[in-house]
Amino acid sequence: MRHRTEFPPGYPPPDPLHLDFHKLRLLRKSLDISQVELSRRCGVTDASVNTWEHGKAVPSIVVLIRAARVLGAPILSLFDIVED
Repeated sequence: MRHRTEFPPGYPPPDPLHLDFHKLRLLRKSLDISQVELSRRCGVTDASVNTWEHGKAVPSIVVLIRAARVLGAPILSLFDIVED
């Protein structure tokens, strides 16, 4: 496995878990779910989702599982994993 090395301008490099913040945001927006709604459904503060999407914080595994369920996505799809 290798991880993406090029990122759009202003996009933070991956965290140690290699959570793809950009994928998280795109998936949320494609489902027309606001950051506030996602935070409410995950049981976190309103600002939490914003900090995730800007790479300033990483949700706990429990919250990440909740977010994946809300977004209807497999949890691994939220990570930046590229197989050779």
